[in-house]
Amino acid sequence: MEAPSGLRRSVMFATFTAMALLVVTLWVIEDDFADAHSFLMAGGLVAMVVGVLLTWGLTRTLVHPARELTKVADALATGNLAARTRSSRRDELGDIGRALDRLAEQLTERQATLRAQEDRLTTMLDSMAEGVFVTDERGMIDLTNDALDAMVEIEPLGRTIIEVIRDVDLHEAVMDAIDDDARQGGREVAFDYTVDDSLRHFVAQVAPLELGGGAIGVIHDVTKHVAADRVRQDFIANASHELRTPVTAIRGYAETLAGGAAKDPKMAARFLDVILRHAGRLEALVDDMVTLSRAESERSEIEKLPVSLVAAALEVVEGLSGMAESREITVSLSELGTLPDVLANPRGIDQVLINLVDNAIKYTPQGGRVWLRGEATPTHVSLSVLNSGPGIPSKHVARVFERFYRVDAGRSREIGGTGLGLAIVKHLTASMGGRIEVASRNEETRFTITFPRAEAPASAESAQA
Repeated sequence: MEAPSGLRRSVMFATFTAMALLVVTLWVIEDDFADAHSFLMAGGLVAMVVGVLLTWGLTRTLVHPARELTKVADALATGNLAARTRSSRRDELGDIGRALDRLAEQLTERQATLRAQEDRLTTMLDSMAEGVFVTDERGMIDLTNDALDAMVEIEPLGRTIIEVIRDVDLHEAVMDAIDDDARQGGREVAFDYTVDDSLRHFVAQVAPLELGGGAIGVIHDVTKHVAADRVRQDFIANASHELRTPVTAIRGYAETLAGGAAKDPKMAARFLDVILRHAGRLEALVDDMVTLSRAESERSEIEKLPVSLVAAALEVVEGLSGMAESREITVSLSELGTLPDVLANPRGIDQVLINLVDNAIKYTPQGGRVWLRGEATPTHVSLSVLNSGPGIPSKHVARVFERFYRVDAGRSREIGGTGLGLAIVKHLTASMGGRIEVASRNEETRFTITFPRAEAPASAESAQA
């Protein structure tokens, strides 16, 4: 037989005590009181005594412990997970108290787990380059990450998306996601937004939340992709135009020759000369396109060796001396001086200098001057190619390295430029770990390439150490 619990024992004790008192009292009454009236009064007195004893016993064993359990339960319900009953009772109330303590421990562990998950989620969201926002069922933003906070100009929390990013399509996408009872998916919205005084292009994916209603949006900055796509489209259009011009000329003169012009020796010779010139232009354009493509794709694979900028410059100037003399242009190396070797690719350096010196000669007025200047620091070496002339208008300076960009398109075609020379210089220089700068003022244009020294001086190495 199962032993009675503490609570049961307390109640049984109080009951048996009251019954014993009642029996004793009735026995005394039977001996001492004969009349019914005294018997009833005595019975009432006994009932009161029994009631008091029972109330005292129940209060001691039930009410006070129950109140303590209630206090702990209320504390847990309000979020105070540190509350404990720490009950040592061996009855049912003790079992309830220990159950509450176990529940509090489990809730504490669960809360710690949720906080750790929340911290990881926050870290993940803040590490994203994309902007993220979450709204409630009313469309009010209640969660963002660092990327979105940096994108907008006002505090987004507690506001609707149209208050933060004034785009009607994005706002409608959010509201549609909230109203999507089926929770089947979202929408993609493209919009423009000004960040730091710069107009940027974004694409947002907006979807409904599975639980609790609301919507989630992920915003991607596609400005670079849009720019790259525009560059690609411009390149295709410009390349097509540049290729079509010589091809059309070659075809036209060839058809004229085939139509009978070949019978006239003088006309045939002149037409053939034009065909050869356009064929050469076409070949140069294709070569430059191949060179540019290789410079863009082999940046990580290019081999770097010690290279003498002075020796490379002397060789390039010697090779282009005939072109300079035909235009009565003086090319001077007197300011080049003696420069330490740089860490670069020999063939790449030759190509860069050929394009820079060739460009300087082409755009220098007849009888003008081209000169080279060198400078060295403890860590880098610079070589500048300068030429006299009207220079480059300031509005064009920042764009001279773009593919097929020409300051004067008519003159460029007249002197035989493909429009890719400076773009090749830029990409080749970057692929070798160098940089290029351009400046044009006071009837002087200067292109400067800078590369790391092949060997830094001992003084510089010790200073860095």
